[in-house]
Amino acid sequence: MTFSGYKNVSGNNSSLTLNEYLSVCSSDAERKKLFLNMDSALKKLHGSNYYVKDFNVNGIYVYGTDRGGLDIYYSIVDSGLDFSLKQKNIFYLSCLAVGVYSGCLPYINPSNPDFLVSNFNEFAQFIPEDSIPYYKGVVCNNASVYYSDFIATKNEREINALKELGDSISGSSKGKSGVAFTKSTAIGRMNASDDKNQAAFISIMLFPVIIMFISFLIPFLIVLFS
Repeated sequence: MTFSGYKNVSGNNSSLTLNEYLSVCSSDAERKKLFLNMDSALKKLHGSNYYVKDFNVNGIYVYGTDRGGLDIYYSIVDSGLDFSLKQKNIFYLSCLAVGVYSGCLPYINPSNPDFLVSNFNEFAQFIPEDSIPYYKGVVCNNASVYYSDFIATKNEREINALKELGDSISGSSKGKSGVAFTKSTAIGRMNASDDKNQAAFISIMLFPVIIMFISFLIPFLIVLFS
């Protein structure tokens, strides 16, 4: 069954089959962008209660959008999605991605994945590092998480971690400044207090000397002027 209503090409009718697109898709960054868009399209398809019946690379089409993005069109789909079909679709798309990254797509059979599962660590060395946990979770542990959701959550966590680090550094700087300010203020008060105490000490010490001097001076003046 072809679900032509799912096609969304933003007015751009030029397209390549996935097989053709992969032949000109040379970098891991381009492949990662492709699989993010394929996953988003799959998620959207599932949201309409459809699932992909066949992931044949000649039955999937890639459209370039006006903004430099990609639209994906799965031509062989059917309705009646359930959890097992959702999980199977995510698994098949993940196997396709691992096969593309490793250059072993013709040798990976999602219907018989024992070899891939047993030797996943050998394939993982070709997968972008930030995506290895995702594909391992799906291929080896039957996780049913969308790749686009995984990347979005990962990015959000990294942003939050950076914000927390920034707040921590900012708080630490403020704390140190506050301590320095408090210390300088306290030291200033202590110095001012010491000056006052010193002045008071000098006054107390000089007062008896002045009295004694006057007591000797008065009799001398009386004798002098008598």
